[in-house]
Amino acid sequence: MRHSDLQAFIVKSKGEKKKVIADIIGFDAVIDFRNALGTSLNKLEKDPELALAKKTLEKNRGILMTLFNKLCSN
Repeated sequence: MRHSDLQAFIVKSKGEKKKVIADIIGFDAVIDFRNALGTSLNKLEKDPELALAKKTLEKNRGILMTLFNKLCSN
């Protein structure tokens, strides 16, 4: 490698370095898939319907536990 190639690599950001190395070792498809999953997760976490579903789940879980405790105490 040339000195200028090494210097150019060193000044790259962490993400750019990962991409270059992934391209060299053939790992770029895995990184692209991981990034797609991360993007999907971020979209889901920002989805108001998911937040409502989580809230409803916790509420119903509390009701279920109350009913279970009443049943066990009888």
